[in-house]
Amino acid sequence: MSPDAKRRRSIAAVYLSLAFAGPPVSAGTAGAPKPPKAGDAERLISRVEGRYEVSTGGIERSLTILRHGKDSVYFQVMLVNQFGGSHSCSLSGFASYDAGAFVHKDKQEPSCRLELRPGAKELRVLDGGSCHAYCGVAAAMEAGVFPLSARRKLDAGALRKSEDYLWDLKESGQVP
Repeated sequence: MSPDAKRRRSIAAVYLSLAFAGPPVSAGTAGAPKPPKAGDAERLISRVEGRYEVSTGGIERSLTILRHGKDSVYFQVMLVNQFGGSHSCSLSGFASYDAGAFVHKDKQEPSCRLELRPGAKELRVLDGGSCHAYCGVAAAMEAGVFPLSARRKLDAGALRKSEDYLWDLKESGQVP
């Protein structure tokens, strides 16, 4: 096997391991979701709102999360795979709280369902491959893993005035 083929197989193995690695399930819960409580979304937003930038293993990741009401967030995610031509994924929009995660259902690409799922120490971007239309050939949203320790303060006022935010508001029917 050529060195290039080995490298591609190794990258594919990383993507597959990320794709099948779900959030940890504690003993005794058997994966059953807990019923949401009043204030869960607000507490979770306070815990994850901010800007994340991580670069490991040849993959650069950035994620921005901004509070947008009591139970929803605005997000921007960008992932760049430096192997094989810098393929990337990029998506922004609004996500609503649902069972411990924020879920985005894309209007332009109806099959795209993206989750921002916080765990004890990290935040995962999960799509099960459904948002591939927003990715290059050698990139995947599932590579989006952000340690909560990487969270930085966000300039919310500047983001709310940005062209990207205003565009996403207009596209979602929430024209200011």
